[in-house]
Amino acid sequence: VRADFRGDAAYNAVQPLLTRVDRPTAIVAANNLMALGVLQAAHELGFTCPDDISIAGIDDFPWSGAMRPRLTTVAQPIGEIGRTAVECLLARIRGELTDDFRDVAHPARLLVRDSCARLGVC
Repeated sequence: VRADFRGDAAYNAVQPLLTRVDRPTAIVAANNLMALGVLQAAHELGFTCPDDISIAGIDDFPWSGAMRPRLTTVAQPIGEIGRTAVECLLARIRGELTDDFRDVAHPARLLVRDSCARLGVC
């Protein structure tokens, strides 16, 4: 569901999902703010994480290990991504990069913590 990458929007968007008869058993949020909104909604509806629902976010953050449950996240190499973007921009400005598109991949890491059941990937 769409939640505009905001925690409050994720909180509001996930409530109808969690009250359905066929509610999801896991939710992956597009960023950590949205994951916190999902976690808050689940908690307020009486669900425990990961017993009733698994929750994961994208982008690790320093306090993800301090909260309970510790949030499962996908950590992206933000520094490397930023460096590559600046290098490409400078190369384009110098006229060295003339392609309209450059495909660059940076490996991410799945950090499985307490917010996901230990079944399968999460």
